[in-house]
Amino acid sequence: MSEACGFSAAGVATFRMHPWLAPPSIRKMSEATTYAIVWHDEENRFVGSLRLEPDVMRLEGRGSGGEEGLRTVTYGDIRRIELRRNNGSREIAISLADNDNLLLTSLDAPGSLGELADRLRRRTDYPHS
Repeated sequence: MSEACGFSAAGVATFRMHPWLAPPSIRKMSEATTYAIVWHDEENRFVGSLRLEPDVMRLEGRGSGGEEGLRTVTYGDIRRIELRRNNGSREIAISLADNDNLLLTSLDAPGSLGELADRLRRRTDYPHS
C-alpha cells in the first residue's frame, strides 16, 4: 500500500468562525453593504450602486451619456437624511456639510430604501426625519 501525500483529514473538526473572532480587516470587509440605486447630485443623474463601507458611503454609476460617476461621502459629512415620497415614489434626500445635496431612489427590492435610510442614520450623529 502506498502512502498518500499530506495528512488525513478524518480527525479534523469543522467549525464556524464567529465574526468577533475574525481579524479587524475581515470584519470591515463583511460590514459593507451594496444597494442598486439611481443617484442625483446638483447637476447629474447616475444609475449604479451605493456601497456602505465602515467609514464612507461610496456611490458609483453611469449617466445617460455614458459618463462615469464616482462619489465618496464620509458619514461625518452627512447633516440630514430625509426619507420622503415624491410623485408616489420613495426617495432619500441627503444634505451634506458642503451645502451639497444628494437624492437617492432604489432599484432594489421593496423596503430596501427604508433599510438604507436606517443604516445611514445609524452611522451619523445629526437629526433626521
